[in-house]
Amino acid sequence: MSEQSDALVPLSVLVPVKNEAANVRDCLASVSFAQEIVVVDSGSTDGTQAVAEAAGARIVQFVWNGKFPRKKNWALQNVRWQHEWVLILDADERITPALEREITQAIRRTDADGFYLNRRFWFLGGWINIVVIFRVGICACSGIGWVGMNRSKSTMISRPETMRSMNTYCSMAGPST
Repeated sequence: MSEQSDALVPLSVLVPVKNEAANVRDCLASVSFAQEIVVVDSGSTDGTQAVAEAAGARIVQFVWNGKFPRKKNWALQNVRWQHEWVLILDADERITPALEREITQAIRRTDADGFYLNRRFWFLGGWINIVVIFRVGICACSGIGWVGMNRSKSTMISRPETMRSMNTYCSMAGPST
């Protein structure tokens, strides 16, 4: 949590994991400004659960049955979220203090349903943006993008915005630029 305020932000955070003990502590520390942090674990065997619990996260176990929905969509549909806004963050990502401030302001808005985080994410030979913070019940994951629930899978959410502050780089293999 930043030094600016000790008040927690009415935000839920979803961190999907499997064997992320080496990454999850720093990830969770970077979102400690959020009132709710939920780690959805797929049977980690490396101590991920203990690290996440020690950081104050709620742990939910997920067992994939080989069908849809997968972990993120399953969590969005089955976890009882405390807040209107959910931020999805992988364990190897960090929220910077500048982005924390921007998220805190953004979730007060009523004119957007989701936000692209300005982050460097390398996938299939190119940089992409993914909506990772949105109103509960508005979005679901479809391939590499987020779409409106109850809408065609080819339709992106109707009112996304882009945050200006940079999130730290995901540790996906890609160029070093």
